[in-house]
Amino acid sequence: MKKFINMPSTNTKLKIAYLLDDTLDKTDGVQQYVLAVGEYMRSKGHEVHYLVADTSRSDLENVHNISKFVSLKFNGNSVRTPLPVSSKKIKNFLAKNKFDVVHVQMPYSPFFASKVIKQLPKSTIIVGTWHTFPAGRAQYLSHFLLALMIRKSLKKVKIAIGVSEPTAKYADRIYRTKSIVIPNAVNLAKFRSITPDSRFKTDRKKIVFLGRFDTRKGPKYLIQALAKARELGMNMQNIEVVMGGKGPDLLGCIELAKNFSLFGTITFPGFVDESEKSALLSSADICVFPSTGGEAFGISVVEAMASGHSVVLGGDNAGYRSILGEKPELLFDPKNTVQFATKLMEFANMPREEIDKYQLWLKKTADQYDSSVVCAKLLEIYLN
Repeated sequence: MKKFINMPSTNTKLKIAYLLDDTLDKTDGVQQYVLAVGEYMRSKGHEVHYLVADTSRSDLENVHNISKFVSLKFNGNSVRTPLPVSSKKIKNFLAKNKFDVVHVQMPYSPFFASKVIKQLPKSTIIVGTWHTFPAGRAQYLSHFLLALMIRKSLKKVKIAIGVSEPTAKYADRIYRTKSIVIPNAVNLAKFRSITPDSRFKTDRKKIVFLGRFDTRKGPKYLIQALAKARELGMNMQNIEVVMGGKGPDLLGCIELAKNFSLFGTITFPGFVDESEKSALLSSADICVFPSTGGEAFGISVVEAMASGHSVVLGGDNAGYRSILGEKPELLFDPKNTVQFATKLMEFANMPREEIDKYQLWLKKTADQYDSSVVCAKLLEIYLN
């Protein structure tokens, strides 16, 4: 992989397009990245456009709906993929809009983003960011086919970026790129400045899960680990667990908690709005992200780290390991119920001075992922 080299910036004002084969209506990781980078560039005086399949948002400037999309199940997630768009429509759009930089989110569809890239003039700098890591063999093999389908357009990408070292290595192996590593951009200001909200704080040790309720994200493994911890002697009267989020496994997890007689100890508030997320995370003593795999990075992990008020534990997968790997004791196998339960008990009973050391490291480590740091590196690439 290429190494990133710091280069001098200039006062040049650019016309930048962020190309996404999806919608901006969702709050998934890729959308968060696109908006964080786009709004940073706009704050620096650059003209920012969003080229998407289809978005209904009206709070953003210069959003261009180029196609429509359908939802499919892929890599353990519900994925929107664009329907084919005519080359003539793209040609007419690009004739009216001359971009200095087009930053495409990768991998991308041969039916939309690939067509846009092929029609971009040589004068446009094309940058791409990889956002994927396979959750299993089926997803791994599917990328070989996609690589063949977008091979021609990929040759026009001047700089390829992986949001983590594992992501970059994986993409380079499958797609034959030579990627540099620039981490995901996360807007951490609201998480750094928050103080624990009294509405969420209790005298009991609070464990928080915040994420999508599906198998890959591992919420059921947390419930099983809590039941095992109780069996191993954990006093559940001193524990409060909040599992926030929604998804296809939510009702199943509620039933599982009832079956283990943990409903009540565990509360399920449902979807947590962005305005409430920082307050909930900052109220936690332990934030747990038991994902089993398929993580390119870990935005939620970094957000919890930045709050500086909790210990953050993550499933031992490639994406989370790229963030927490210097402290391997913060990682665990979600499917190993005894190990997971023991980990929860260890940190729930850890002396305050030891917890403070972990919190200091977590908060300091999160700094490198702040939008202001990451986007400055991206801007240097755009300008050079």
